[in-house]
Amino acid sequence: PVADFRFVAACQGQPAQFFDQSNGNNRAIISYEWDFQSDGTFDATGTSPTFIFADAGTFDVTLRVTSVTGCFDEITQAVQIQPAPEIEAGDAFYICEGESQTLTARSTANILFYDWSNGLGATASVTVSPLETTTYIVQAVDANGCFGEDSVTVFVLKAPALPADTVACEGNSILLDAGIGFTGPFNVSYRWNTGATTRTINVTQPGNYNVTV
Repeated sequence: PVADFRFVAACQGQPAQFFDQSNGNNRAIISYEWDFQSDGTFDATGTSPTFIFADAGTFDVTLRVTSVTGCFDEITQAVQIQPAPEIEAGDAFYICEGESQTLTARSTANILFYDWSNGLGATASVTVSPLETTTYIVQAVDANGCFGEDSVTVFVLKAPALPADTVACEGNSILLDAGIGFTGPFNVSYRWNTGATTRTINVTQPGNYNVTV
């Protein structure tokens, strides 16, 4: 037999498709063995296998075919694997309830289009107004037809809430806590109309108390 094959241009991290084009010279070919990693070990069999290359670059691929008579032939071809585009969706964002945030995907590759999760659109920048903390995934396709993706999380912070008006007996104190209903993964500052800068204050006098967080 005379071994031969072709392959479809492929990208890093995506299945590369190979097709046998061997000639049995009037003898049936009964075995197709493929070595995709140039290590002398066959990784697949059959006439149209696929293989995923984790890295980009040029790789030697070998096909060995064996006929019904036990004769065999091999061919090795250099296969070019295109790099997947690197996509950067940015660092995490923190917004308050009811606010919006613009997300922008960037890449140094020649990107044909972007595709954001949750049906946000196919542009590089989208604006989101999540009701709760949400992670958004963006995929991109470059001029080589290769895919890349990244994700970004938008944390939604709940606004602080003070307890309802409270009645207390003369001489007793009431603890007001500005942390009720507030969540956030960073340091928080407090400023009460009393001048206090702590999360909680004890009050003994009637009046209106407000705090900026």
